[in-house]
Amino acid sequence: PEGTLTNNLKILRRFARWLKAENRDSMASRLLNDPDSLAVDIADYWASGGDGQDRLKSALSHFRRLGPEGQELQAVGPGPRLMGRQIHDPYPDDALIIDGLAKEELSKFGPVPNSQKNTSNQRRFSAWLQRTGRGSIASRLTGTDQQQQSLKDDFRAFTKDEGKNIGGVGLDRLRQYLGAESQLKQHDPYPDDARIIDGLAKEELSKLGSDSTSKRQVARNVASNQRKFSAWLQTRGRESIASRLNGSDQQQWSLKIDYQDFSEAMGKKLTMSFKRLRQYQQVVEANAASGLSPEQASGREPAGL
Repeated sequence: PEGTLTNNLKILRRFARWLKAENRDSMASRLLNDPDSLAVDIADYWASGGDGQDRLKSALSHFRRLGPEGQELQAVGPGPRLMGRQIHDPYPDDALIIDGLAKEELSKFGPVPNSQKNTSNQRRFSAWLQRTGRGSIASRLTGTDQQQQSLKDDFRAFTKDEGKNIGGVGLDRLRQYLGAESQLKQHDPYPDDARIIDGLAKEELSKLGSDSTSKRQVARNVASNQRKFSAWLQTRGRESIASRLNGSDQQQWSLKIDYQDFSEAMGKKLTMSFKRLRQYQQVVEANAASGLSPEQASGREPAGL
């Protein structure tokens, strides 16, 4: 009916305006070629309250049979679909790191076409691995040389099977993200320690280029050591690092004694960089006192420090 068509067009135009305002790619450019990224944008649109009455789904369903220039959007194989097109259904462990990296890059750089394309290709590759009964990306990304080689071989088979060059999938960037996440999230430190340890680590990693592999690894190792020490303090009922870093002489001395006990328990001295952690805490607290939010405070140097 004409009334239904008019209403659906209004709903779709509203969604199109939202895409433009959010600097996302258009619907038309992705209906056939990249339905996966469009599905992500639809989910974000719903989450933002842009489709409060859930009418976008109904509007899209009216157009699910026909694409541009009369091309049919037929369903292809099993799995979730958008407007009749298959949406890539990756391994759950792959989805976690793929989506995690995508959110991190979106928060840092905003919508970037190359990043969005990588995300779509990563999900597509993982879905292919799952469909063909091969191991996930995450299970091999930072594994043994043999595991990483098998992942490369599978990617070559994937591109050959697809019958076209879909471009890269950013495995190195994904590997970098997975390594940082897994290492930074080891152990169970005090919450106040976790905030400054993770904040400092993220700040230092953000200043290092992707080619600074050894320096990035050092930063991760130090953060892991700090979390391990904090977890050790917590399990033994001793005070946190953060509560004593910039405390009285007696508090700082007790922290040194605890570190000595920790080193004896570990059988070796682990690098802690207390000085750098102390400076970072001073920066955060000084900026917070100036009225900045924790996120802002963690990224700015106060005047005169």
